[in-house]
Amino acid sequence: MRRSSLAWPAPIPAGFKSQPITQKHINRSAMLGHCTLLLVLLALLALAQQHRPGDQGIALTFPASPHRTLQGHWTPTAPPKAGECPAGTSGAPWAPRLYCLSDHGCPGAEKCCQIGKVWTCLLPTTESPGYCPHAGSAIGPSCGTRCHNDTTCHSGKKCCTRGCCTRCVLAEPAKPGFCPRKRAQRRAAACPNHCTDDRDCPGELKCCFSGCGLACTPPDTGSHRATAKPGVCPMVLRGSLGPCLELCDTDSDCIGDNKCCTTGCGHICKPPTKAWPGLCPPAAEGDHAAKCLLLCLQDKDCPLGQKCCLQGCSRVCVRPLRGTV
Repeated sequence: MRRSSLAWPAPIPAGFKSQPITQKHINRSAMLGHCTLLLVLLALLALAQQHRPGDQGIALTFPASPHRTLQGHWTPTAPPKAGECPAGTSGAPWAPRLYCLSDHGCPGAEKCCQIGKVWTCLLPTTESPGYCPHAGSAIGPSCGTRCHNDTTCHSGKKCCTRGCCTRCVLAEPAKPGFCPRKRAQRRAAACPNHCTDDRDCPGELKCCFSGCGLACTPPDTGSHRATAKPGVCPMVLRGSLGPCLELCDTDSDCIGDNKCCTTGCGHICKPPTKAWPGLCPPAAEGDHAAKCLLLCLQDKDCPLGQKCCLQGCSRVCVRPLRGTV
């Protein structure tokens, strides 16, 4: 009868000595398995930290502002203000002309934006000119969200929040005129702010970047007067800024009758507007209006025999004094 190969064990080689499996071998194998599992879990955790949903490609960000140290390196500043700079406000990472250092060196809701080789304060795309009423002002009895930003409000209104209420309310206007350009100063010490917006400043003074922080400053009237030509520069509304170009310094840089006028973001040569005869009277002593009004932009906006004049923080039509402009 043929024997099955399964019935007999395989022969044991000569000299072989079997060793029983002990508890020591079992513990060592278990320890190696635990270490391998731990390493795999750590690797997966590290990978998850690098690729969390919603965080891919995002690092800690700071305002796009030219805050610099004395060594000339860019340094992060305080968190940026809400909103985005206007379209086209980008350029080289280093700009030679700095008229702001960070968002918090700009008045109100304005941000420090780069346009070509210039850094300057501009309103973000979702902000309208003017300010929300102070916290003590009531904006209505009803609550709820009725707007998301100023673009959802009618002209002259802003989307403001008080407590649980978010709605469009009549804006408090900024004072007439524009902030004069001040080159940023490189200092080791921090630059303090002495105001936050025009409402913190007396009379016709505006809250502007002073070269090192915000300060109450006389506004730019629109024309450099050192070599001024006859006529008046066209008034520019704050919500309709022109090109941010510095193409002139004084009227003498312009051909013909053109004057060096502000665009709200730069200076270019423009034809002057016709001014009626006479001089604007000085503002009455102690005449501080509760609100700043913009009732005219130039003399032709006024009735015959009146001029568009700056009175305190308002621009209104008044009877002129005798004399020439």
